Amino acid sequence: MIENLPFRHRRSRLAAVPTPARVLSLALENIPDGGVRTRVVSVGGDLDMSNAHLLVGFVALAIGHQPTQVVLDLSAVTFFGADGTRALEKADRMVTRTGGRLTIRSMSAGVRFVLAVTGLDTRFAVREAPAPRPPAPASAADSAAGPAAPRRNQRAGGRWRGPRLTCD
Repeated sequence: MIENLPFRHRRSRLAAVPTPARVLSLALENIPDGGVRTRVVSVGGDLDMSNAHLLVGFVALAIGHQPTQVVLDLSAVTFFGADGTRALEKADRMVTRTGGRLTIRSMSAGVRFVLAVTGLDTRFAVREAPAPRPPAPASAADSAAGPAAPRRNQRAGGRWRGPRLTCD
């Protein structure tokens, strides 16, 4: 019955191009803060079911058995799913069990979206990282002169027009 169809499925002759795996990266930074131990855990890459347990284990190693302030920096996370939220909840339980506190310093847009949809954005203390300051002018004379004149191929509004082509 299937052989009598008027068309045949042809397999693609193009080889599948493997996409590079986005590996989870974890980094720990100790911040001296008086009597309170503060540990900053920076997370980058994909946080999914294959590696969410690594975040929980890393936080467990970071806190030990002492009250610790743990700050998670999630600004470099490229994928964040249900297992990532579960890992955050487990890490929060571990930190609060030892008498510490878990704070999220910065989040990528994907993390912010998932936490907002699940309602977990209100559970964690979120402290956004300060925005980087623009570079200071080279000298006081430069800043007093006002804004620089637009370049040759640039509008006053700042948009690039590209080179002008003329036909003779």
